[in-house]
Amino acid sequence: MNIATAEKKLFSGTTHWVIQGGVFVPFTAIAPGQAITSVLYRQFPKLGAEKIAVVSTQNGLKSYWIYDEQEFEDKGYWCFRHPEYVGRVYQRWLGHKQTFYREISRLERLDITKQPLNEFRRFYQVYLREYSLPLITEYYSLGGDKFVRQLKQRYSGYSRLDSDIVIFTRTPKKSFLQRAELAQLKLALEMKGKRLPRRIDEFRKQWPKQYPALEHIQRTFFWIYFDYRNTVPLTRDYFYQKLRTSVARPPKSLRQRTRELEHYRDDTITMQLKAKRHTRLTTTEIKILRSIGFAGHWQDERKQANLIANYWCQKFISVFAKQLGHTRTEIWHLRPAELFAAYRRRRVASAELKRRKRGCLYYTFTNGAEGMVSGRQYERIWKRISDMNVPANATVLRGIGASPGILRGIIRKIETPSKHGKNLRPGEILLTYMTRPDFVPYMHKAGAIVTDEGGLTSHAAIIARELKIPCVVGTRVAMRVLKDGDLVEIDAANGLVRKIR
Repeated sequence: MNIATAEKKLFSGTTHWVIQGGVFVPFTAIAPGQAITSVLYRQFPKLGAEKIAVVSTQNGLKSYWIYDEQEFEDKGYWCFRHPEYVGRVYQRWLGHKQTFYREISRLERLDITKQPLNEFRRFYQVYLREYSLPLITEYYSLGGDKFVRQLKQRYSGYSRLDSDIVIFTRTPKKSFLQRAELAQLKLALEMKGKRLPRRIDEFRKQWPKQYPALEHIQRTFFWIYFDYRNTVPLTRDYFYQKLRTSVARPPKSLRQRTRELEHYRDDTITMQLKAKRHTRLTTTEIKILRSIGFAGHWQDERKQANLIANYWCQKFISVFAKQLGHTRTEIWHLRPAELFAAYRRRRVASAELKRRKRGCLYYTFTNGAEGMVSGRQYERIWKRISDMNVPANATVLRGIGASPGILRGIIRKIETPSKHGKNLRPGEILLTYMTRPDFVPYMHKAGAIVTDEGGLTSHAAIIARELKIPCVVGTRVAMRVLKDGDLVEIDAANGLVRKIR
């Protein structure tokens, strides 16, 4: 497919784009693009996305995942109406999940430098199958946003609506971040409030029975703050310093938080049963909200596998870079198909990779057609996408109120936490495309959170509710309309962001 045909197909029928910003390089962003289009279509044709675009600039430090808003909303509503079909998708995914983690266990026992191409081909196919099916949670997110907006119009005078929505969309199981926190809290309680030494080697000597538990936590959760570009494992010392911080907390606080996490699932069931007795929502509406909550849990499972897979992608990339005589950042900008061809020829198109590092756009369709453009072609298509749907001189932005509250404060835009997070001052409003686990330390400092993307079960929504700070998600354009340092008022109950100056 030539670029003219691809561009025509990319824009055909699209009136609104969803642009998710993040930190990722083409190689790791291509996997979800292929997974939700052609790989998902081959397994469940009704659910394969028609098209996905990925933009990467500044060597992956500013990147965007792009899809058709109306298509994803429509597929979300289709999923709401066909829970039995989605149940079949979930059951098949459980098999893919088992295969994926078996493959990870196999790789851990291998020397991948001996046959890297064959091993990567096998791993990548397993990864794509596992990754494809849970990507329908993206449909639930977009469809859920629209459904919640309709509920707010339908029940405009119902005072408990926001509370009911939060309760019924609560994820049924703990997230991986909550599981990691619980493991650390349990270990902290074993310390019985005793002061711990600064150095981990001293802790190992003084607490020989507890040290293996710390090792286990590190082995289990070393990946929780990865992104699509950086996969440096969290060290034992990192988890040890977190342990020291936990031990310094009041014992009552430790026990209370541990109890909350241990009983999360039972408490969720109790809250939903109680809310069901008093709500004005219909049985069908409750079922849809609960399905959105379950999609949030499935999305978390998907995220865990994805972060672990990114770690292995980067390990393979390091091997390929060394054997081909190129840098990792150059290999980052190859499509997998290009990598396979380059490895056989032992030659990479270096000039093209330099252009791609400055900026490139990848596209893929349901039929498996794909391509990547750079230079002027990339600039033209990206400008055409990014210029669509940006309101002129907008002073009020609407989204979904994910955590209630009103706050007036300064906007601080954070695209890359490692690069921009230090600019956030306590109490300021954190604005981003969508949050990820690596945002958590900065979310604790924020007075409120605003995101372009995400729904009621998004990472930003869940963390904001735990922190009890206002949060508005799904504004779509706040990152393009608001400037760093703008003074705004957040009215999260109504999902509004008002620009003051």
